[in-house]
Amino acid sequence: MSGESARILKAFSAYSLGSIASSAINFILVPLYTRTLTPELYGSVVLIQTITTLLGLIAQLGFPSALLRFWVESKTSGGFDRIGGSAIVAVETLCVLVVLGFNLSLSGLYQLLPELQPYTIALRLASLSIIFSSVKALSYMVLQGDERPSVYMKLNIVDLLAGVILIGFFLLVLRRGVQGVFEALLIKEMLICIPSVLVLKSRIRRIRFIFADTFRMMKYGVPVVVVIAHAWIVDGLNRFFLAGFASFADVGVYNLGARVASIMTIALVTPLANAWSPIAFSLGFTQKAQSTYSRLQTYVVFIGTFLCLVLAFVALPLVHIITNNPAYWQATKVVFVLALSQLMFAMYYGFATPIGVSKRTELSAIMWLINALVSVGLNWLLIPRFGLNGAMWATFFSYLQNLALSFFLGQHLFKVHYEYLRMIKVVSVATFAYLISFFVPLQVSNIYVAALLRLLLVTLTFIGGLTLLKFFREDELTALRNPKSSLLSLVGKA
Repeated sequence: MSGESARILKAFSAYSLGSIASSAINFILVPLYTRTLTPELYGSVVLIQTITTLLGLIAQLGFPSALLRFWVESKTSGGFDRIGGSAIVAVETLCVLVVLGFNLSLSGLYQLLPELQPYTIALRLASLSIIFSSVKALSYMVLQGDERPSVYMKLNIVDLLAGVILIGFFLLVLRRGVQGVFEALLIKEMLICIPSVLVLKSRIRRIRFIFADTFRMMKYGVPVVVVIAHAWIVDGLNRFFLAGFASFADVGVYNLGARVASIMTIALVTPLANAWSPIAFSLGFTQKAQSTYSRLQTYVVFIGTFLCLVLAFVALPLVHIITNNPAYWQATKVVFVLALSQLMFAMYYGFATPIGVSKRTELSAIMWLINALVSVGLNWLLIPRFGLNGAMWATFFSYLQNLALSFFLGQHLFKVHYEYLRMIKVVSVATFAYLISFFVPLQVSNIYVAALLRLLLVTLTFIGGLTLLKFFREDELTALRNPKSSLLSLVGKA
């Protein structure tokens, strides 16, 4: 195994375990919400959280991402105090200004969504949490820049576990409802701010605010905000369209389906994003990068496609396990398509790598801005007519359009010879396996047994079909037979 491959494997494994563990803890909140709150109340929680996410993006202004990018350079130039100190001062100042501005302009929000007016206190509490969560975001970037995934994983798990415990206490014991959720979250962010400050203090001995460094990070980070805001627009804005054109209950139902589909994010997208960026920056545009980028994308398609197939058949029993409220059960119909959307998002990281490596973040900003406009248009056209299905397909086609654009721009900056034939084999066999599973009659009334049988059938068809088409290479088969190895250990081999 090459040195770069070992780094990828180590980081990916740590972030994967951390992502799965922390998300499994966080996933407990889903049945907690859906079993204690009606779809309408859960929809209110989702909308307030979506608003808070947008406020956080505006307040942070891309400084956490910029801190990660310039942290690597500061290792050799001795600029920890300057880079880190400038980011802390800038972010916290912006947070205070954004929180004040938001609380002074709540009347405008109520004109758009008057149903939110009873949750004024919850909105104020949610906005205050941004000040503390921004410190946490900066500490996470420092840990990633130092390539300390185990510490990152532990802090993330503690963060989410504290959230689950506090929210559970406020919902189940104190019976505080929607407001209790955000009371718990504010307390949690204040507590997690303590170890976050310690992480920053361990690397930043003296806070130095340098305008030139702040400007450099802002120049890098502002376009990144557009990129990050894209996720909010594509995945979050549809909640407001659903609330406006349908109901708060539809928001709650759709969000449950999206949370089930987010298993793709847990298992693939998040660990890939966290592990890949620092390594891609170090690889640059070398010959090793050419083979690494190509092989990685093949494995992303292989793993992601199989996970989509799994979710297609476990969605129904999983939703029944999560909640005993039949009002939520129609969430199952959006899971598979939203999982495919997450697969395209994972592929984006491979196709768009040359954009980040070349520091051409303005291209990313333009790309995501175009996609955001497309998403808004699709939501406006589809949701009033088709409700939940409209939101689902708007998300799907938004990610598809962006995937195509990221491929074009990435290839323009750095030509990568991807393994197109192998990826076509994966998609073709997966489509065949998905379709054939519905043609095989199963005289089973139990939804859990039926799902298990169909999942077994589609797995055998998928692996068997790829084997017949000679998808797996000899070195990959050897790696699979070695319990100490993995497909990821092959990344970087031509």
